[in-house]
Amino acid sequence: MLPLNATAKYPATNKERFDQCIAMLKAYYDALEDRLAKTVAWYVLIVGWLITSKDTRNSLATNKALLVLAIASLLIMTGAYSLNIRRWVSRWRQIRGYLDELGYVEPRFYARFDLPDWTVLVYMSPVVLLCAFIIAFLILAARGATP
Repeated sequence: MLPLNATAKYPATNKERFDQCIAMLKAYYDALEDRLAKTVAWYVLIVGWLITSKDTRNSLATNKALLVLAIASLLIMTGAYSLNIRRWVSRWRQIRGYLDELGYVEPRFYARFDLPDWTVLVYMSPVVLLCAFIIAFLILAARGATP
């Protein structure tokens, strides 16, 4: 850590660095929760649309290219979501490490910002399960096996 002086490249105090890291962690948490809620809502909307739209199911049954496009789109969206979540969790852990390196406050006072190893699984499970359900439904619709 550089001493605070006029020649320092980054003259912020440890308190300022600590406060900035805490603010970033709060923002990352809000972004993770928001992303999960919006993605799950979007997928539930898709499920509802597929269940209630006979025309959509008929289109899937008669147009295989539409089925392939729908499945590819879902897989790309789920993959992008996964990469996003993994990056946010990785950055979260990096920022949390910066807090520890500062040594400004005892870690027990910001322990609420610890992430368990299974965090990515928690944020991925609902989205992956909904994606799998939608793909299964799309395939069934394409075979004419849905009501």
